[in-house]
Amino acid sequence: MIGLVDIAARHARVAADVEAAALRVLRSGCYVGGEELQRLEAEVASLQGRTHGIGVASGTDAVLLALQAVGVGAGDEVIIPALSFCATAGAGGRAGARPVVVDVQPDGYIRNLQDGIIRARYRDSKESPTFLTPGQVYTYTIDLWATSYLFRPGHQIRVEISSSNFPRFDRNPNTAAPSGED
Repeated sequence: MIGLVDIAARHARVAADVEAAALRVLRSGCYVGGEELQRLEAEVASLQGRTHGIGVASGTDAVLLALQAVGVGAGDEVIIPALSFCATAGAGGRAGARPVVVDVQPDGYIRNLQDGIIRARYRDSKESPTFLTPGQVYTYTIDLWATSYLFRPGHQIRVEISSSNFPRFDRNPNTAAPSGED
């Protein structure tokens, strides 16, 4: 196994607090929501100088929630920060967009390495379209195919998610007409 982070060393610094909170959760029997989550949300809000904080299951869910909060969905373009974890692109995909992986070179030149596309209505089957229900969250699997690339020092990875790649692919005016007829 290749360790990315020394979790044991990080945990040692906060072990007493984390273990005490975990024990309180176990004793309460409240594993979703509850007083511990309310305390955490209040503390996070206070640390950020905000009125509210929202606890979610993962960083991916946090990115998805942020995208949904500003109304990002099918037909929108989202650019994911450089050097981000791959699940960040997954959150954009879950919001209904298309990820593109690029190499940002030190001089700012961007080299497109890979891209993929899927029409939302064909997310479950290429033969039988299924239309979206407004307000519902969907999962999209976008095949980026296999690729190998060496990132030299100073280069960055950027993931772009957008609703179209015209002129490479047809525009998607979101009319629900059959592909190529709208």
